[in-house]
Amino acid sequence: FFEQIRADNTIVQESPATVVIRRSIGGTLKVEPNTGPVHLDDWCCGNIEIDGGQVFARQLNEESDGEKLFVTEGSLFILGLKTELLGTVGRFSNGARTEILGGLIYPTQGTPTVPMYINENSSFSAIHRELAGPYPVFVRETHEGDTSEPEVPFTGGSNYVSDLYSSEE
Repeated sequence: FFEQIRADNTIVQESPATVVIRRSIGGTLKVEPNTGPVHLDDWCCGNIEIDGGQVFARQLNEESDGEKLFVTEGSLFILGLKTELLGTVGRFSNGARTEILGGLIYPTQGTPTVPMYINENSSFSAIHRELAGPYPVFVRETHEGDTSEPEVPFTGGSNYVSDLYSSEE
């Protein structure tokens, strides 16, 4: 159990034990295969890279440049996501499972030119708000070699609220 830590470097989960990190600011969080789950409660700032592990996050404030969340063969469940910087919010691949329930995607540094999410042969669902932007593509899906950019209904002028999106996987 870690609380109120500040890590400017990479934190690596390589242990079979469950790791809990609360009210902390970190660099990159890297979760290796065959490790215990990671629980984040009020985490700010660095990239999250999951390679076969599991992360459960509440109040995730993802403030890194470029691509932010990477899930390969692992699972990421987020209850409340916020980000303000430009870049693809998440890239999910090789059978990853990602669910994002609630949040605010708020690109304050200009107009996005990349997809908000890239989902490659994985399971992905999300519902949240987008303020400013908008991203040109909500999600770019690739399944069994076929790539698409499905329309995702949004409501609300410049304060977009997405319907619940769920991928084909």
